[in-house]
Amino acid sequence: MDSPLNTLPLLDNATLQQLEADTSAEATVAIVSATISDLRKLSLYMESDLATLDVADLKAHAHLCKSAAGYCGAVRLVQLCRELESACMDNNEAQLITLTNHGRDTVPATEAILQEWLDQR
Repeated sequence: MDSPLNTLPLLDNATLQQLEADTSAEATVAIVSATISDLRKLSLYMESDLATLDVADLKAHAHLCKSAAGYCGAVRLVQLCRELESACMDNNEAQLITLTNHGRDTVPATEAILQEWLDQR
């Protein structure tokens, strides 16, 4: 899917390096592992929210996803979630569908790059 979101990096390694410096290598591994698990759950919730057009829950789940992704430097996913939150506030169904479709690529790609980072530890 051609989107301005695709110009953003999936991951900002500097954020993970700072997280590791602020905590520890072990804590960062635990945080990234938990984030991968959270992203999987949140993406399923967001799919369900869209299917039922539950905009309030979709906005809440996008916010949680944005927070989890931001903590680990998942730049593209953070921006996607920001745009989802905005589309929810505007009740823009067409934009919600477009962004959710984009998320179907972005979330697994983010999970994969975070898993790759873990595998290098």
